[in-house]
Parts: sequence; structure tokens; C-alpha cells
Amino acid sequence: MKEEEEPFERVRPLRPGDVILRRKRPRRKLRVLPNIPAMVIFLKDISARTPLVPLLLSLVGLWLLFSLGLYLAEGGVSEQITSYGNALWWSFGAMHTMGVNNPGPITPAGMVIGGIWGIIGTVIFFGVIIAIFYAYFMRPRQRPSRELI
Repeated sequence: MKEEEEPFERVRPLRPGDVILRRKRPRRKLRVLPNIPAMVIFLKDISARTPLVPLLLSLVGLWLLFSLGLYLAEGGVSEQITSYGNALWWSFGAMHTMGVNNPGPITPAGMVIGGIWGIIGTVIFFGVIIAIFYAYFMRPRQRPSRELI
């Protein structure tokens, strides 16, 4: 039968005659895989307490709409934007300000559409969605209210 281990271990004394005991701590295992259930709970909580889902849907809708407008304006003229997929890729790069949109649209209508999308996409992505995450983590803890009467 296995003996029970003591919950304390001896530590080298500072002065002769001292007895110092330290509580044994179990070793923690290193987690390599993400905690998927906790991530699902977090996403449900943030989508319930903030307008994240409607803003993401509006961002995707505007991205598809501006990409279509860019494709229609640049369709047969630009060497870079030859398909709707290329227009989606250019709009994605412009939204995230990655700089992969070189040379970009060359027609005046394409430049206007691309410029408006670059501003709107950047503001929606960085200004609103990141602000929602910031506000979620910085909000005060919900405390029960005390009523005196």
C-alpha cells in the first residue's frame, strides 16, 4: 500500500536549529493546446454584451459591396484587378493597411471607390471592433446593487 505523502517538505534552515517547512505544490502541466471551451464561452459573452456580431456582419457586407464596385470600375482596364477575387484581395489589403495594394486602381471611379473603402474599412476595423474588445475588458465588474429600503 502506498504511504501518504506529507503536505510539507523541509527547507534548508537559515540559522542552525531552525526548522522550516514549505508546503508542497503539485507541478503544473504545460498546456500546448488552446482551451476551446473557454474560448467559446468568451465569444458568447462578448457577442451578448457588445455589438460585435452586427459590426462584423456590416464590415463583411461593406467589404463585398466595395469589392464589387471596384471590380465593376476596374474590370477591363486594370492589369491588377482582373477578377472579383482580385478585387476582394485588394480591398482586404486596403482595409488592413497592409500595403499590398500596389499599384491599385487606375480609373477615377476605381480610385474614389478604393479611397472611400480604405477609410471606411480602416475606421470600422481598427476604430470600432478593436474598441469593442477594449471596452469589454476595461468595463467595471458587475456588482449586485444594494438597496437601503
